[in-house]
Amino acid sequence: MQAQPFPRPIKILLFAANPNATERLRIDKEFREIRAALRAEEQSGAVEIEQRYAGRPEDLQDSLLLLRPHIVHFSGHGTASEELLLEESGGEARRVSKKAFANLFEILRDRIRLVVLNACRSKPLADAVGEHIEHAIGMDDALADEAAVDFAVALYKGIAFGRTVRDAFNLGRNALQLKGLADADVPALVTRVATQEKPPTISIAKGPRSAVQVLFVLDLNSDTPVARDEVEAHLPDQRSDRHVFFLSKYGARQVHRGIGVDFSGCADALARMVADARGRLSSDGPPVRYYVAGRAALPVFTHLGMELSGWADVTLINQRKSLIWDVLSFQGQHAEAGDPFFKIVKGLDLDEPSEADGRVAVFISTGHVARRADIHDFLQAHNSSAAGFIEVRAERSTLATLDATNAGVAMNELSRIFERLPSAFPRRKGVALFIAGPATLAFMAGRAINLQSIQDVWVPNYEDGAYRFAAVLPWKGRTRAQVSDEAQDELTRKRLLESIVTRIHALQRTLRAEHLPSTLRPEEVHQFLARLSAMRIDSELRGDDFELNITEGSMVFGKGLIEALRVLPEADRARVGQSLFLHELFHFSQNLQSTTCHGVGRAGVAREEVDYWADAMTVATLAAWEIHRGGEAGKESAREITVAYVDAVLSGIEAFDRFEQGERIDVLYERRLRRYLIWHLQRARAQALMQAEQLWELFGKRLLVELAPLQGRLDERFDKVVDAPQENAEIFVVLEGKLMRSRPAAHAPSVILEAVRTFERNKLSRVMRAVREQHSGLLVPWAR
Repeated sequence: MQAQPFPRPIKILLFAANPNATERLRIDKEFREIRAALRAEEQSGAVEIEQRYAGRPEDLQDSLLLLRPHIVHFSGHGTASEELLLEESGGEARRVSKKAFANLFEILRDRIRLVVLNACRSKPLADAVGEHIEHAIGMDDALADEAAVDFAVALYKGIAFGRTVRDAFNLGRNALQLKGLADADVPALVTRVATQEKPPTISIAKGPRSAVQVLFVLDLNSDTPVARDEVEAHLPDQRSDRHVFFLSKYGARQVHRGIGVDFSGCADALARMVADARGRLSSDGPPVRYYVAGRAALPVFTHLGMELSGWADVTLINQRKSLIWDVLSFQGQHAEAGDPFFKIVKGLDLDEPSEADGRVAVFISTGHVARRADIHDFLQAHNSSAAGFIEVRAERSTLATLDATNAGVAMNELSRIFERLPSAFPRRKGVALFIAGPATLAFMAGRAINLQSIQDVWVPNYEDGAYRFAAVLPWKGRTRAQVSDEAQDELTRKRLLESIVTRIHALQRTLRAEHLPSTLRPEEVHQFLARLSAMRIDSELRGDDFELNITEGSMVFGKGLIEALRVLPEADRARVGQSLFLHELFHFSQNLQSTTCHGVGRAGVAREEVDYWADAMTVATLAAWEIHRGGEAGKESAREITVAYVDAVLSGIEAFDRFEQGERIDVLYERRLRRYLIWHLQRARAQALMQAEQLWELFGKRLLVELAPLQGRLDERFDKVVDAPQENAEIFVVLEGKLMRSRPAAHAPSVILEAVRTFERNKLSRVMRAVREQHSGLLVPWAR
């Protein structure tokens, strides 16, 4: 259904809150310019605008009841804890939770069509409001005052002139682009699938029960795209309805020549696409027939085949290189009769079940012979051994063609092969699936795998003469840890927060100028100590995210952060929390604040630099502080104290990654890898510390550690994700501009990389001790 126009007059409520002790906003300028831009519409009666300032929660509720606006525009502050800051009667900040804010709009949703949250980090609140209101706009980050005004003016002018909310939203973004502002991607639009606009469920009440057609288009190859009309020409004309889903519309990045595939992003998008299609099914509706077409890398077809294997009747529509179209049906039972398609099947006929516990390599081909050396190199690069090798292919004399006459037979053969695999290799750790053939073969292989018996399948992609890691199937997505709301868990988190706050209060009372890095200027030392002393710690945990937020003299810990620290040894938890606190405080001295942080994560080198120095200053300061507090005993334990605080840095980094990805870092960014390597080497250097006076010699010089060269790919934000090290990879170290190179004989590059992914500190400790000993003259000159 088409979006309905706003009724006239369009009633807009401009509501503002700018509590004391928060950054002052130019709300008056913002509201003035919005009204000026809409003056003609307001004078003609097409638009009515009301303004409310110094907004308390009760003022917001009263305004919504009294004015009954169509559009609510909030200007103020959001928090990293997914809250809005409204005001108390005295002007102090009142935190309003995401749930409470969204509930307000659920209750009063009858007239409100759009909610605009001009507040930093307000996208999660927009998501919550968008469950009840037709449209909501939030900010992914902080939006500069000038950009906020330009965006709002263009947005409301578009609506006033009769454009849809989406068009008006895009006009707002375009206004920022036209001015050359860098904030065009900060506003985010959330559109609810309202009852009157909900895509029709796949159902039909009357008439013959013709099938509903669902077409999945894998439109990832932008250089040679598949035309939709050509695909649809091969679908049956008789149908009750047809729904077409394009993978690119769900966030998958299209591939241009020279740009690699972001397989993680594709997998997430594919899972969303299939879930959306399934969500539109009606159990009492007509039968559904699924169709797949398009161009994409083979692992994408394998993934879709697996996603549809257990519940969907599928027809694959594929255009060969010769431009001939194949329409291959996999509906119901596959054909049993006919000559075997795969003439060669090796590696399954064992005298007895294999005792090998590695990964079973399965090579499936329409005729190509397996490149065993390439397969071996892939497994070795990913620190895995082969439990067995199964080769399945057609005759070598000529590449066989999969078509409508033999696809059912081939599908049946593949299904039987994967049914036999678990009993032949009962101790396997998983499967690695290598496909050499067309997209149809890749799709069939994914569909043939029985997820009840095979649960861990590596699917590489062959590119540039080697296999590169693509995905682990079945795809589980990038799932973060769940934060329990059980009373006992809440109590445990509260006690942990109290222990962290106790250590922070001790810092506030006793940290002195002599504990801080000598590189800080006297005025910087004074400012830092003053900020530390004045910092208030919120006694309540906010939000479920892994976060630590400093806003205008107040620090808030997220539930997710405290939850992540619970897995640490009890003696280490408070030290890690204290280190994270000081790290964030040093960011203020580095000018990394709410007004300057937007987009800095995309500037990889810049962010790495400020994070390194925040880590280094944190460790040096806390070690000096604890050594000084311990007196002579502290001096004698300088090495152990320093190593403990380096461990705290590593634990903080690990805690975040465990929270986001679990017990293995599958999506490992190259810059994240460098940070791990740097601090594991710093730990090895700290273990050679002789006395407290050497602290700043250890931490006061920029250290860079890198494992290179590495295979990888660019994700949807064009950040490099590490796949595997190349065979000639080694460790590069730079300290004070001096280069050192090392390749510890006892540890292959793949072992080092896997140790980072799986948080194996002992293994990394041995590697870095070897690097330290090899270059001791430069890395630990005080130990000579």
